[in-house]
Amino acid sequence: MSRYTTPLAALLLSLTASSALAVDPDPVVRQALDDRGLIYEVTELGHYRLKFDLADGRSQFAFVQSNTRASGDFQTREIWAPVFSSAEPLSAEVANRLLRENNQCKLGAWQVYIADGTYNVAFVAKLFNDANAEGIHDALLAVVDIADAGEKAIFGTNSF
Repeated sequence: MSRYTTPLAALLLSLTASSALAVDPDPVVRQALDDRGLIYEVTELGHYRLKFDLADGRSQFAFVQSNTRASGDFQTREIWAPVFSSAEPLSAEVANRLLRENNQCKLGAWQVYIADGTYNVAFVAKLFNDANAEGIHDALLAVVDIADAGEKAIFGTNSF
């Protein structure tokens, strides 16, 4: 677990920078995860962190944010999964591949965040805040599948 701590902490902080203060864990998200029997932990920022054990000995972390963001008359929340972290910027080849991959995504997109000089890549889906338990669950599984496939194909790793 320790090899994930620094990159995950940096990525979590960068993705939640707009809400620097911890939030209360969202009970709607808790219920959605509990209804599906998913095991999670609540981070110090009040978000839900899950680890999925996948085929071929692979695993993938994912986060469901408790905080939401307003945009006009609606609010969204993010579900995201980290896939890469480096002190060096992404190569043009990798950055362009992520952009091309975004064209194929029906839910979510690859995003790059820089936190404390570290370049982090995550697959992120934004859901309407009023998504039901099934919608949260389905989006979470899609994010995990896409992130893990991308981590394997693009970066050749199983670090997250």
